Amino acid sequence: MRRLAQAGCLALTLVVPQLHAQDASFGAPPLAAPRNAALAPGARYGSRVPPALIAAAWVERVLARR
Repeated sequence: MRRLAQAGCLALTLVVPQLHAQDASFGAPPLAAPRNAALAPGARYGSRVPPALIAAAWVERVLARR
C-alpha cells in the first residue's frame, strides 16, 4: 500500500503543473522605508563616521542644490 501511495504522489507531481508566485504589486512601485534622521550616518543610532566626512557630504549636497 505504501508503494502505491508513493507512486500516486509521484504521478501527481508530474501531472499537476507547478504554481508560480503571483505578482501582488499591481503595477505600483515598491514602498520605501521612511527616513529616520537618528539612523543617518553620524547621528545618534547611525554608523560612527568622522565629522569631516559628514561635513564634506553636506557641502556636496549644498553645492549641488545651487
